[in-house]
Amino acid sequence: MQKLSLTKIILLALLPCFFYATKTSAQTKLVTIPNSEHQLMHSKIAGHDYDIYIHFPAGYDTAKRKFPVLFVVDGDNDFSPSLEYLGLLMAEYHIPEPILVAIGDGGQIGTPGNKRN
Repeated sequence: MQKLSLTKIILLALLPCFFYATKTSAQTKLVTIPNSEHQLMHSKIAGHDYDIYIHFPAGYDTAKRKFPVLFVVDGDNDFSPSLEYLGLLMAEYHIPEPILVAIGDGGQIGTPGNKRN
């Protein structure tokens, strides 16, 4: 089993940044990702609704063990790519499958008065 160096971990973690995609007004086809769900969370402080995307490991409902949790920001764009990268990490380095929680931007990116700093 290969040992995962800190440099490789950082590079793999930053990889989604290079594939950032902007939102468009074109209609998109909704796709269902197995073992995943979408929730909407309202922030009273920020005054915005945030999309929360959650992916559970296979067998999560019946598992008796705990799972690590990985949080991803800008989840509107990075949820699916993050699942792909996790698959690669699990196959190559045998890391345990985590629960993936991706938090959307609340529709604030690229808008005047953006409150995210």
